[in-house]
Amino acid sequence: MLAVIQDEQQSLIAQVIDDQREGIAARALELTILCATRTSETLLARWSEIDLAQRIWTLPPSRTKNGKPHRIPHIGWNDLVAPPHRPGWEGGLLAGLPARPSVYFVHSFAPVPADEKHRLADCLYDGRQISAAIRSGNAYGCQFHPEKSGPVGLRIVENFLRL
Repeated sequence: MLAVIQDEQQSLIAQVIDDQREGIAARALELTILCATRTSETLLARWSEIDLAQRIWTLPPSRTKNGKPHRIPHIGWNDLVAPPHRPGWEGGLLAGLPARPSVYFVHSFAPVPADEKHRLADCLYDGRQISAAIRSGNAYGCQFHPEKSGPVGLRIVENFLRL
């Protein structure tokens, strides 16, 4: 389920944080908002991992699957790369894109499809190759924001409308 914060709700959330500044619940809410994480992820956080001034949460190697530190959230421009089983962008959602198109990401969650053939594109982030676009049947999903990705994103939206 996707939650969208309306403009009028933003000031209410800020007021709750300000009113409860000393409470752990307010700090957890602030961390959840700043790092774009789920509440369940936030509950596992340790203060030593968090830089609130930079709005970065770095998970230590001991708490990641690949044994390497990982920064949350993933915000910014990254190039798409073809997964090992795909030679390029022929046909479908990514048709007509250059070899390493740059797109804009804002997320803290990196899904891993159960079947590798569902991966349409990946990106390299923080030393990891993560799924950036997936497809299963006629269902498509992108970890990045096509609407914020300039001409490349516009091409992806156009391709989607033609499917």
